[in-house]
Amino acid sequence: MMREEDDMSYMPKEWRESLGADAKPADEAAAPAAEADMPASMAEAVADEPEMPAEPSAALQKSAEETRTSSRDRALDCISTALSWIFVPLLTPVYAIILIFTVSSLAITTPHLARFTVSSVIFGFNCILPMLLIYLLKRLGLVSDIALNRRRERALPYLVVIMCYTLSGHYLYSHGAPSWVTMFYAGGALTAVINLTVNFRWKISAHAAAMGGVFYVLVRIANATDTDAAVACLIAWALLTGLLGGARIWLRRHTLLQVLAGFANGYLCVWLMSRIQY
Repeated sequence: MMREEDDMSYMPKEWRESLGADAKPADEAAAPAAEADMPASMAEAVADEPEMPAEPSAALQKSAEETRTSSRDRALDCISTALSWIFVPLLTPVYAIILIFTVSSLAITTPHLARFTVSSVIFGFNCILPMLLIYLLKRLGLVSDIALNRRRERALPYLVVIMCYTLSGHYLYSHGAPSWVTMFYAGGALTAVINLTVNFRWKISAHAAAMGGVFYVLVRIANATDTDAAVACLIAWALLTGLLGGARIWLRRHTLLQVLAGFANGYLCVWLMSRIQY
């Protein structure tokens, strides 16, 4: 049943319009009141929600980034140092004779015992003997570091290396080795002579020079045998040469130009001496 106050049909039209106009502001006034109540309810709802974690500060972000960078640098330092010692110039002539006896025609024509004997002698001449002499130089105070990182301390060790390469070449020549094998060690001696001369004014890379000489030998073997093993060794040695050069630059032992000059010196000297046939 409709209440009497809700039925305005009995009123004149002017009255109904007047009452409608009066009611409208009341409704509109109620809306702001409701809106005024909303912030309080919303505040209560927000208060009940869990707080979001604060964003890390710029200082913390910078510290984390520096930690990651420091860890990466330490890892690269370790890898670069390991590469530098694995491919130290004193060991490179030993790697060369092992590769020669593995992928060249000498792998077939040379008996196992002869290969082992020759490799052992080359190891003694080019690794054991120089290390003993360099250790003696350190004990005498003539060098401060067995790694020979100081340019001014490399003169005497270079003379030792020249002597050892010469002994290796003479040993191979006296035992009937092919001329290109003997001349590899003659080329190594020539490389050391040039390194010694340049070293008085500039620190050329001995690591890269040794790698360059072996690289030429592998190029020669790959051209002569045309086997998958020889080509694979050549590619692997090229990659290792690049990694070693990058390691020397990363350790700040050499510049890029010093590494490239060393590689070119080793490659060209061995190539030149290999032209000599006997």
